[in-house]
Amino acid sequence: MLIKVFLDDLRKPFKDFQLVKNYDECIKLLDVRNVEVISLDHDLGLKKSGYDVAMYMVKNNIYPKQIYIHSANPVGAQNIYELINRYKPEHVELKIISYVQGIGKVI
Repeated sequence: MLIKVFLDDLRKPFKDFQLVKNYDECIKLLDVRNVEVISLDHDLGLKKSGYDVAMYMVKNNIYPKQIYIHSANPVGAQNIYELINRYKPEHVELKIISYVQGIGKVI
């Protein structure tokens, strides 16, 4: 079964997305499940961030078909984008989106 993962410690997930609130929960899903779409926040309020998840994905060659970055931290979002964009396969869709009341908007 394909799943959509929403990594964020504060916001509610997009419709049909499974919420994970920290690095460890996210990595477990990436390792065990067939993640089709992932949306990453940068700041998670703990030691590990969405950037650490992105680094894990790159190091382990894990690339869902669609990767979104919904962080309110513009520098963190750009860092995640640049890291993934450098290594992702061509078929992977990568976008920074604006998070507005639970609805993602591509920016």
